[in-house]
Amino acid sequence: PSVESYYAAKNGKLKYVFLGERFGEVALPKYEIINFKEAQESKLSVGHFSQILIDKISENLQNKKQSIILHNRRGYANVVECESCGNVTYCSNCDVVMTYHKAAHEMKCHYCGQKASKPQFCPKCHGQKLNERGVGVEQIHQELKHILPNLEIDRMDVDSMRRKFAYEKLYEKIEEQETDIIVGTQMISKGLDFDNIELVAIPKADSLLYVQDFRAEERAFQLITQVSGRAGRMSGNGKVLIQTYNPQHS
Repeated sequence: PSVESYYAAKNGKLKYVFLGERFGEVALPKYEIINFKEAQESKLSVGHFSQILIDKISENLQNKKQSIILHNRRGYANVVECESCGNVTYCSNCDVVMTYHKAAHEMKCHYCGQKASKPQFCPKCHGQKLNERGVGVEQIHQELKHILPNLEIDRMDVDSMRRKFAYEKLYEKIEEQETDIIVGTQMISKGLDFDNIELVAIPKADSLLYVQDFRAEERAFQLITQVSGRAGRMSGNGKVLIQTYNPQHS
């Protein structure tokens, strides 16, 4: 629960129901923290994935089990920035930076839904060098396909689930074990109940913490707890891998 709800429950304003164990007395998943800084320094990483994480995903697949990769950022890159003058594309309605979606090849505002084409050159200084900064779920998905090319990897976020029956098709694929890895945003953390998912990985856990919101840490904890609940729901052998630059973070 949120701190406010917990406080209200402690003071008797809300009814507090304690859930002490999982359904069917199944064991809770085991957590493991991977120090990504160490992995990078010892050159044991590929893109945003440490070698340990890649090995654990591969090992899980050899056991004929499925994995979930959580990255709670829509799109491909958070911002497209001019290298010369630092200009970025803002939404004309909301005055927030627009996110680049590679699949649709356009800029989108995640507040009002306004779309714009990706600039070919900087509108301010006409510079040709535009850099994509920040990592979105599309980029994680693409990277994973590159690292593990012969696997079936699906993406589950608001943008990939727009088509009619996209949900149903993906659910069937997971149920029938036709997909090996599901990469997605917080959409995959809630309410999914599949017997064969045993590994949950969060490759960029720090991106949940450093958000301009005083509730960021609380929300990160809630999301990590919730997504870890997808692992090992039948077997009780669930594993959660949290990859971070700050393993000592409270």
